Amino acid sequence: EYHLGDINVALKKTDTNIYTGVAELQAGSYKFNLNNNGTTHGFNYTYTDTANINYSAGYKAQTTLIATGGRYTFTYDTSTKTLKIKYKN
Repeated sequence: EYHLGDINVALKKTDTNIYTGVAELQAGSYKFNLNNNGTTHGFNYTYTDTANINYSAGYKAQTTLIATGGRYTFTYDTSTKTLKIKYKN
């Protein structure tokens, strides 16, 4: 599981269906997709600092994250196909 694009974060398995990764991001705009076992997922929406995204294989457009800058945790649940982004300054 990993992000593709302006944010390249490898998500490591931390529980049965949960993959987590952390990135230190500078303030700015980042576009990315999620790769789940070789299938690219996207969601054509813009979020600022936090997100709760339900992905579908049918969505290919990149997600945009507007970052204030700091530490971001990305958690993907493969059972619900939900990506959560949390921000910690």
